[in-house]
Amino acid sequence: MRDESASRPSRDDDFVSSDEGVLIAAATRGDTGAFRELYQANAETVFGYLHARAGFHEAEDMTAEVFCRAWGQLAGYQWRGVPFRAWLLTIAKNLIRSRARRAAVLTITPSASGELREQLGTAADERALRSIDAVAIRRALEDLKPTYRSVLRLRFLEELTVKEASERLGCSEENVRIRTFRALADLRDSALGALA
Repeated sequence: MRDESASRPSRDDDFVSSDEGVLIAAATRGDTGAFRELYQANAETVFGYLHARAGFHEAEDMTAEVFCRAWGQLAGYQWRGVPFRAWLLTIAKNLIRSRARRAAVLTITPSASGELREQLGTAADERALRSIDAVAIRRALEDLKPTYRSVLRLRFLEELTVKEASERLGCSEENVRIRTFRALADLRDSALGALA
């Protein structure tokens, strides 16, 4: 049986140990053995954090992804007086947010309003959205901010890629993704509001 008190962090864990500092420095120089030790020291904490937020199977995959990202970004790591695991948990938090945004992004095809209605909602509001007609969707589009209308027009009516839309709009690809996400969310909310 495992001694639970042995796995609990002590007050000393709140500070970077000299051993951890040496391992970080070595891993930054490309020492895979040092990174392996950092992994072994922090994997359980990262997994626990992710498990509490994403479930067991997702947490397994996401833990691996956190450490892959950490390895890839290690050259840019800057010690700020906090344990290495704090940086890893920040990566984990950002990964959760990133996956949540990707899952929330709704795709629209320009073909028919019927397809648009099907793609706008979640399972909870799907039946209500099926009753939206093309007129309601047009009205919802008209209510959007001009920047949102333009990004939707470029992405879904003109079928431009994110890169092409960013070039046309003169902004970053990430900005196009954010505008698209927000525009679709506003469009969905506006369309649902028309039903009320």
